[in-house]
Amino acid sequence: MFTKQQHRTGFICLVLVLGTALLYLPVADFDFISLDDTAYVVNNFHINGGLNWHELAWCFQAGHAGNWHPLTWISHALDCQLFGVRPGWHHAMNVAIHAANSVLLFLILRRMTGAFWRSSVVAALFAWHPLHVESVAWIAERKDVLSTLFWMLTLWAYVRYTENLKSQISNSKFHYIATLLLFALGLMAKPMIVTLPFVLLLLDWWPLNRLRLDIPGGIKTDGRLGRAAARPYRIGPGRDDLPVVRASSEDFSPQAESTVSLIVEKIPFILLAIPCAVLTLVAQHRGEAVASLSDLPFRLRMINAVVSYLRYLEKIVWPVDLSILYPFAVRWPAWEIVLAVVALAAITVLFVWGARPSRSHPSASRRRNASPYLLVGWLWFVGTLIPVIGLVQVGTQAMADRYAYIPSIGIFMVLCWGAYDLVKNLPHHRLFLSVFSIAILTGCVLVSSRQIQFWKNSGTLFSHAIEVTRDNFVARVNYADYLGDTHQWAAARRQAEEAVRIEPNDATTHSALGRVLVLEGKPDQAVVELRRAVSLRFVPSDAVQLALALAQQGRTKDAIAEYRTILGSNPDLPDALNNLAWILATSPHSEFRNGPEAVQLASRACAVTHDSQPLMIGTLAAACAEAGRFDDAVVIAQKAHDLAAAQGKGNVAARNLELLQLYRSHRAYTEEN
Repeated sequence: MFTKQQHRTGFICLVLVLGTALLYLPVADFDFISLDDTAYVVNNFHINGGLNWHELAWCFQAGHAGNWHPLTWISHALDCQLFGVRPGWHHAMNVAIHAANSVLLFLILRRMTGAFWRSSVVAALFAWHPLHVESVAWIAERKDVLSTLFWMLTLWAYVRYTENLKSQISNSKFHYIATLLLFALGLMAKPMIVTLPFVLLLLDWWPLNRLRLDIPGGIKTDGRLGRAAARPYRIGPGRDDLPVVRASSEDFSPQAESTVSLIVEKIPFILLAIPCAVLTLVAQHRGEAVASLSDLPFRLRMINAVVSYLRYLEKIVWPVDLSILYPFAVRWPAWEIVLAVVALAAITVLFVWGARPSRSHPSASRRRNASPYLLVGWLWFVGTLIPVIGLVQVGTQAMADRYAYIPSIGIFMVLCWGAYDLVKNLPHHRLFLSVFSIAILTGCVLVSSRQIQFWKNSGTLFSHAIEVTRDNFVARVNYADYLGDTHQWAAARRQAEEAVRIEPNDATTHSALGRVLVLEGKPDQAVVELRRAVSLRFVPSDAVQLALALAQQGRTKDAIAEYRTILGSNPDLPDALNNLAWILATSPHSEFRNGPEAVQLASRACAVTHDSQPLMIGTLAAACAEAGRFDDAVVIAQKAHDLAAAQGKGNVAARNLELLQLYRSHRAYTEEN
């Protein structure tokens, strides 16, 4: 028979899972977005073909997309293996992992503190808070939810280890090793969790009661800090807020350990984190994602970090104007910097003071209760944000909603435990807290429901980002790409031109404008913009667009030369291989056609993309026809048709069917002048 406590626990877990599933149900119909989803899944030929031994080895290489997170790559590849490149299932997997994280957070807090309802409210805030929509609704942020899953599992194993250690149970070593292994897996999902050893030390103090501290101005105490308090917290499962036997301040727990021994206990975790951090920095440098000090001085980084801490707090408490991108500001009003410094310092001093038990009255009943959760929650928030606060600046963003996924838990703990302590001595305090919690959670659900809708596609997402931020050239570049892909070329050009106005010295803005001009059939203007983009920062995709514009101008010789230059430094770039093969196979000018070389290039493009792109397979068929291999051309064109039809690419399928009839009559396809 299940106990009443187990029924309550099961009910909360069910509410968290069903509530999260219903809240995020709309994402099943959402699309991939252009930012990162394409690089991670859609156009990542190592991932979208599924998982095999070769691609498994690739997952552990550092560098692609400026990241090292092999477990995340494996997760994406498994999704493609199971569901193909259909975004709905990828979204659903993110939601499932997020729901699991929420349940684990509830169970861990419940086990550590014995506070049932406070633990459930923290977990519900985590599950349904609008600030977490980005981590869940963005397929590329699988690394966020997946690494947090292993963060939670690591905490669970660590709590079991400490319980067994106190009870002198022999399998405590097993749980310690499990804690290390789970932490290692989490690092391979997203290295941001390198701060977990620091969080374990915080939990050793409160609520695990393993740490003996001297609090400045207070009394010597073990981790409870509540021996002199009216209602110290019990550890382990049982009744909510069950008090322990009150004891004097000198009555220390026999299990309390020294700070040095607990730090030594964390050394293996630190040794795991160091190589992971190094691999991440290598990957980010290879991806040219790390800003140099000459581009972004350390003084500006410090200012942004201080202001961002306050902005994260603001968005946790009042989550409005959320955006996928927050531009980095090189100038902040002096009053805002001063406000951030004063506010952060004041909160820190207040929470340090709140963690100290009072000695002002000899009577224990009149002493102010210590509130260690204030400092633990605050340091959790501050500490876990350090890797992404911008001291090592990666990308162009000042901050990001996704970075608050784990850090926000610390603030939720402060708010829930603090609200309870404020009203626990009032009459009907449970009713008040219940109504207040329901109101807050309802507000979170309503705001999150609205925020989720912005993630429907790139158009809704980036247009919203433009509305709620200023001078967001990255959002305008992505919105211009979306408008161009949906044939809204005039609107796309306006967005790209505005991006160039905001940031005239960034390659991506000129590249975006050049791409739009190519689509509009204005190759002369496109070449100017694309040459500017290539001169600012050579990116192969920009050079490919430049070659396309040159071909569109009729400058076939120059386009071929540009493609050969690209392939000289990027020999396996699929688009360059495919486009050059197409010119060599189908050019109206016989002096440029070269069937055998076209076959070689197109074959390489198909191999690199694992025969997953019908357009490239169709190019190989055209190359075979130009080389006089018409039987091969027929077979390959049929394959391109069938694959395009299976992928829902009707236009590509129809075009290959037309070419198939041409090859059957032993004729090659040649473009018209």
